[in-house]
Amino acid sequence: MERQIGAPGEFLDGSMASRAVNIRPDMRKVRQLDTFHRDYRRYLWRSMAAVAGLLAVVVVLALFGHFKTAFAVGCITYAVFLFGWRFRKMLTGDAYRNGLLVPGIITALNPLRVTVVAEVENGDGQNPRGIVWGVKHLTIPALTMHPEQLGEPVPCVALFGASDDGIYTDYEPRPLAWGTADAAVIEAARAAIAPDEWELTALLAERTPPTEGEYSITFFNDELEIVPGVAPVVELKTE
Repeated sequence: MERQIGAPGEFLDGSMASRAVNIRPDMRKVRQLDTFHRDYRRYLWRSMAAVAGLLAVVVVLALFGHFKTAFAVGCITYAVFLFGWRFRKMLTGDAYRNGLLVPGIITALNPLRVTVVAEVENGDGQNPRGIVWGVKHLTIPALTMHPEQLGEPVPCVALFGASDDGIYTDYEPRPLAWGTADAAVIEAARAAIAPDEWELTALLAERTPPTEGEYSITFFNDELEIVPGVAPVVELKTE
């Protein structure tokens, strides 16, 4: 049975988004626009180049009879391969199928910026700081499918990363428009997000100070007050 836009996603790395888009992404657009995808592709190629170089070293060492050293370098080569192959999984478009559907709005035009709000409580252990929301400013080179105007609602998908003290400490938001050329999908995703979530996004966007860097995130509690001093852990994974 085909999953609907706004229905839960499929299990991904042991977790399931409560609200996903459940589409087959347009990988041509993903490769063209998704900045995270480009970064992961670059990391993959660099890792595989390093593996090729290390394999050449292993062969040379073995030819000269340095078998113990060749074995040690071979173990390092395997570790580098496993590290690099993790990025291969990030290039399949799973974010657009099974990532959490979250609201974002355009908050700046030059450069173009989308501010995204996601609930970061993970229900795993206590949350002593009472953090509920994580807000990210995403500066992007291009969007498509939306008029570039302040306040424009932009449905996004998010992959969450490492957790600590009952919250996800970071997440990767992607505009859904990076993964589809179907306006009906954008509208259905927009409708799947409740009006009060869009209102909350606009409110928190106003309260969130300018931040720098891909991993900058501002946390808010249930009273919609900023919770300071929370450093994100940037070991992102597909959760």
